[in-house]
Amino acid sequence: MKNIRNYSAEKYRTSSYQAVEPDIYQCAEGFVTSLCFEQEPELGEGTSSAELSQYPLEDVLDRYYVSVSDFYDELNTPDSRDCRLEFCGTASKTFGS
Repeated sequence: MKNIRNYSAEKYRTSSYQAVEPDIYQCAEGFVTSLCFEQEPELGEGTSSAELSQYPLEDVLDRYYVSVSDFYDELNTPDSRDCRLEFCGTASKTFGS
């Protein structure tokens, strides 16, 4: 993964999400944020955003106790290099409470 940056999804501007920090939102499922990144095919990752690699994604999920809660299928297409995913966690796990 490279060129990792925040992705501000339009859905975060609805009443279902409350901003608690810049680019971190609280919703019914817990706390969410979305990231945009590029995969590195030369390191065995996918060649497009429609072909998301398990590694290093599994490391992110395990290290930060989060799950993928939205795959943004409409944006992660074979002709796009930018991958977008929403990550969800709970305060007790994600923030070590």
